[in-house]
Amino acid sequence: MKLSQFTIFVPLGKKYLVFNTFNQATAVIGEKSRNILNNLPENPDKEEQKYIDKFTELGFIVDESADEAGELKDWYDKARRDTSILRATVLTTYDCNFACEYCVEEGVKTSIRMDDECSQAVVDWFVERAELNNTEKIVLLFYGGEPLMNPRPIEYIASRLHEYCDQNRLSFIFTITTNGSLLKPELMERLTPLGLKSVKVTLDGDKEAHDKKRPYKNGKGSFDRIVKNLIQVSDEVGIKIGVNIDKENLESVPRMLDYLDEIGLKEKIEQINFSPIVNIENQYGELKPTKQADCVSASEDWAKEDLVKLKWEALNRGFNVDTNANYTVCSMNRDGTVLVIDPVGRMYTCPAFVGREGFEVGDVYSQELSQRHEDLIGIEVPEECFKCAYMPYCDGGCKHAAYVKYGDMSKLICEMDFIERSISETLKMKLLSRIK
Repeated sequence: MKLSQFTIFVPLGKKYLVFNTFNQATAVIGEKSRNILNNLPENPDKEEQKYIDKFTELGFIVDESADEAGELKDWYDKARRDTSILRATVLTTYDCNFACEYCVEEGVKTSIRMDDECSQAVVDWFVERAELNNTEKIVLLFYGGEPLMNPRPIEYIASRLHEYCDQNRLSFIFTITTNGSLLKPELMERLTPLGLKSVKVTLDGDKEAHDKKRPYKNGKGSFDRIVKNLIQVSDEVGIKIGVNIDKENLESVPRMLDYLDEIGLKEKIEQINFSPIVNIENQYGELKPTKQADCVSASEDWAKEDLVKLKWEALNRGFNVDTNANYTVCSMNRDGTVLVIDPVGRMYTCPAFVGREGFEVGDVYSQELSQRHEDLIGIEVPEECFKCAYMPYCDGGCKHAAYVKYGDMSKLICEMDFIERSISETLKMKLLSRIK
């Protein structure tokens, strides 16, 4: 027998939280159990055997001949080709009324908006693809630009897919990621019966910090308008808050949390999450500030500690924080089941590449994905990654970050230190939440 390559230990005072990163088994153990796991006895006594049997059942211990890297690879290959759920991010427009300093779409924003013809093509594509793949569930995220600058496609697409899924016993849900400036209760009232589950809005710290990071195009601050709109729609739809942080605004986040509590929004927020704004040095030696499209990625040392601190700040104030250590299979590695559709129907595999010439992998007017798609999913995850305990959470690194830094998506950007720290603290948070 041997300790599983996926078994990690998180100190908890005089105890340890032991976690299997592959099967997600969790236990709290003492020093004696830790010693048994770390030094498996060749001839265990009766009591030691009892522990060994239990740890084997949980997957913390495996047979000496077990090929865990191979098992992980088999799981990964199956997961990236799973067609039971069809997911897509749909951009209703490239237009936006904000001038965020770290916008990933800088350089591609235009006044282009999705029209009814393209909206119907999106619906047709989903219906045909769902039937082709025997899909059980369709999940959409409406995005932009600012999607509520062109809300008609949201209602058009959602109503028709909701009807199709209802008639064919498929599940259908959708969410909207919006800057929050155009949220209206009446629109939420129309969309929730069609499957709208939540809206995600970004607040980058308190008023002063947020207004600097996310102003309107005319330079005016957006914080007050967003908060007012959140209050107005909070009884109509679930609210999630995203906070993008760097060294400039991280100290303002606790003040923002206190303010949201004071005005009564804390209880209305389903979840609050924090993401780093990182400076990626490109192949020309230029630093590019960007948010990594909701990926698990951070390239600067400060993020390892400060993201964790802010999660604890939110948790200790009673906010709902994501405490699940979730698997991820990057959309750029999936076989046509997670895509991004732009306002003219072009398809991409990652939001960070939307609108960039040469990264299209197809369009909604055809069921066939291009050779470019085959080339992208053909970029193999390095073999050594499958020997890492944290592979299920990083998927071999961010391809967008690799492209920006090296001009080559096949290059590896390893964030193991960040992921290790993040998962360890997330597990502590989850345990604390259960105790409370």
